[in-house]
Amino acid sequence: MLVAFKKATEEVMAEEAVKDALFKKVYESQLAFQAAHAPWRRYGFLPRG
Repeated sequence: MLVAFKKATEEVMAEEAVKDALFKKVYESQLAFQAAHAPWRRYGFLPRG
């Protein structure tokens, strides 16, 4: 389910970015932030188990 929600969200965000330049700028900034901080998400916490 989460994969389907993620795909649908990405589609809606892309559609909105085409319609609104400010939305596109903010959305691209957010995507860049997420990409730059991905290692923190992967390695920021000790494994459970």
